[in-house]
Amino acid sequence: MSPVLAHNGSMNFRPAAVWSIAVLALVPSPCCGGLSKQSSRAQESLVDVNHASVKELMSIPGMTSTWANRIVRFRPYSSKLALLQQGIVTPEVYQRIRDSIVTHRAARGEAATFLPE
Repeated sequence: MSPVLAHNGSMNFRPAAVWSIAVLALVPSPCCGGLSKQSSRAQESLVDVNHASVKELMSIPGMTSTWANRIVRFRPYSSKLALLQQGIVTPEVYQRIRDSIVTHRAARGEAATFLPE
C-alpha cells in the first residue's frame, strides 16, 4: 500500500495504489523467471530446419512432404527467412510454418538427408 501523509499528521492509504501493486505482482517478469519457463517450452517445440529430419519437419502444422524434402535438400540456412529468400518455400507456406521453425548453425560437413518424393 502507498501511504500518504494527511494534513492532520495521520497516514492514509490509497486504494488505487494497492490495486496497481496487486496487478504488477501477477504479471510475469522475464527477470524473475516468469517468462523464461514459457519461453523455454516454446523454444523446445520449435523445429530446427538445419538439423531436423523430414519426419520431424512433417510434425509442423501446414507442412507437406514435398516442402519438407525441399527444406532438407537445400540446407543449411542462415535464418528462417532464407527459406523464403532462396525460393525454397512459397510465401504462403512460409506464413504457415514460420512460427514453428528456428535455424541453428549447421555443423561443417553435415550431409543433408532427405527422402525421395
